[in-house]
Amino acid sequence: MYKKSGRLVVILFLIIVFSSLVFASVIIKKESDAVLALNAARDQIRGLSFYGFKDDYINNLLTEAETAFKNHNLEEVMNKTLLIKKRQDGLYSTDSLMRDLEKLSSKYLNDRIFNTAEYNDELFNITFDFANRKYDLASEEALNLEVELEFKLLTLFIESENKILDLESRNFTVNYLNDLLYKAKSSAGSINTALLKQKIEQIREGELKQRYLVLIDGLDDNKKVDFDKAIDAVKEISKRKEQILYLKDQIDKLNIKKEEYSKQGYPVIEAEEILNNGIRKFNDERYDEAESLLNLADSKIELNRAKTTIKEVVRKENLNFLIKNWKYILIWLLVLLLILPYSLNETRIFYENRRCINLELEEKILQKLIKKTQVMHFKTKAPSSTYNIKLTNYLERLNYVQETVPVVKASLEKLKKIRRKFSLFKQFYFPKSRKK
Repeated sequence: MYKKSGRLVVILFLIIVFSSLVFASVIIKKESDAVLALNAARDQIRGLSFYGFKDDYINNLLTEAETAFKNHNLEEVMNKTLLIKKRQDGLYSTDSLMRDLEKLSSKYLNDRIFNTAEYNDELFNITFDFANRKYDLASEEALNLEVELEFKLLTLFIESENKILDLESRNFTVNYLNDLLYKAKSSAGSINTALLKQKIEQIREGELKQRYLVLIDGLDDNKKVDFDKAIDAVKEISKRKEQILYLKDQIDKLNIKKEEYSKQGYPVIEAEEILNNGIRKFNDERYDEAESLLNLADSKIELNRAKTTIKEVVRKENLNFLIKNWKYILIWLLVLLLILPYSLNETRIFYENRRCINLELEEKILQKLIKKTQVMHFKTKAPSSTYNIKLTNYLERLNYVQETVPVVKASLEKLKKIRRKFSLFKQFYFPKSRKK
């Protein structure tokens, strides 16, 4: 019995020792975690100081954490260091948000679609409060401004939807515009939904309020708001709507112009083909190509009209000139008819005379070449084959010249007889020239 009691005492002792060790290790672990947490908190505060943040609240939290550690209140130490980490994240987040708001405001300061000039005073107050260590107030103001900008962005989405609905009501194809709107909404993801809903609740018009709520529910909360992409897509929708209406107006005007010019007799076939191609591009939502083709069609129509008009003007001017000056023109024609035969005859005499002189000169040269060839042959006793070839060529050319010269002279004599007839005509009709 004493042995059993001794064993129980030993077991109890071991249990107590083991429990003490476990408890001690837990205490040591907690103290170690608290030390690490305190060191991390000090590093965080030093980091904030390095970047210019001076926050009394976070310094007080560190003091309270250190006091709790001295009093062995490890749970309080962990709570205070968590608050320090949360405060640090909040300060960095507020600073980052302020920088983003400043960039956004500066970029769209005078923008026609997303103008941020009205928020300059608010942004200045936020910066001023943050610089004066009013971090909580600055954070709240920055968040409210971000909500204002997000609400403005949602308003642009509503306006874009209205533009697309307006185009649909006029039977325009809007697939491309719907894609742009989807792209814009996809860029507005992780917005401040709760604060936005509070702002939307202030809207009195029930239908508009519902559209805002539906719009918020359809956004992807896993994405950060990309104002640039969203605004670019909204701008594209606005631009394309204006372009669509402009192109439709252009198509109507060109069709009317084409019909009018066709009735007036101007050529429009080429321009009509270009116009039809532009309409096909327009229906396929290829608006830039359509605009180029419509401008080209308009240019072709006007160019053909101008060419036709110029031709018609020239024709009328020529006809008027002929009508006004027909007497003078007739006189000039008669003069030309009288002068032309004489001029042609003189020209023929000149060329026939030159031809005769050249042939006679060529005849003399050929005779000299024949004599020279004969002399050289008998003196040098050159091969007969070479001599015969040269002599044959010279004689053939000489025979042609001698046969042609009489023919040319006969032709020249006939032309001179015609000249004498003109001279008799001149003396008869122009006696003054004869006296001179």
